[in-house]
Amino acid sequence: MNTPGTSEYPMDISPDGRYLAYDRYEGQHSSNIWVLPLVGNPKPFPLVQNDFGAVAPVFSPNGKFVAYMGYETGSYQIYITPFPGGGAKWQVSAAGGAIPAWSGDGKELYYLTGGDLMAVEVREAGGAVELGNPQRLFSVSTVTGPDGPYALAARDGSKFLINGSPELSAAEPPVLIANWTEELKTGGK
Repeated sequence: MNTPGTSEYPMDISPDGRYLAYDRYEGQHSSNIWVLPLVGNPKPFPLVQNDFGAVAPVFSPNGKFVAYMGYETGSYQIYITPFPGGGAKWQVSAAGGAIPAWSGDGKELYYLTGGDLMAVEVREAGGAVELGNPQRLFSVSTVTGPDGPYALAARDGSKFLINGSPELSAAEPPVLIANWTEELKTGGK
């Protein structure tokens, strides 16, 4: 890392702790995904390198794949590529996608699109990937911050932490609890 004329941002460490995947920006509009071995020969190598741009790599729990955001269609989509070889890729999203995250068992991949959190079933078949249809989990209004717009709160994907707020319908008005510290003292009685 620290290549002159580039900006590099660490994104994820492989489950075995042997590799660091990072975004590498060369100039204003060129971004690719590189990997730095953390043991043995520390010579960085490109994983996803193209003329369109690729960012936000995340390793699968078994370390065999990397999900990322690619700009090949003119808008960001989510892709999966094998690791460490790269080369092959599978497009996960259909209507745009951002910020991929794997379930703890690697059987689902989550991403954001148009204010919705989506889930896609992922099956490994002989070194290749078979994908289910994207399913909308729920809508969210996110805020991008230093820790991202969302994170898994449970490895099985049953709970998420959202940096933002849920979209409320007119039937679900917000509830204001005044004097809540008194309720803590009385146990809510």
